[in-house]
Amino acid sequence: MLQNFGNSHKYTDEEKRRFNLWSFHSQVDNLFKLSEKLDYTTYLQRHLWKLKCEIERQASLLDKNNQSK
Repeated sequence: MLQNFGNSHKYTDEEKRRFNLWSFHSQVDNLFKLSEKLDYTTYLQRHLWKLKCEIERQASLLDKNNQSK
């Protein structure tokens, strides 16, 4: 997504933010999968769930800002 391959393309702040949210979301999903195999699964998933909800909230705000432009 943010690979340049020698081109001189400059990414906007919105593109960078969208990529960061996407990568953070995928990392939280990976942690959910890992937590299923560990002790204290409920404790870990309860905290990860808060992060996941916040990521989705911020992504929806980005989408709303794009629609209003």
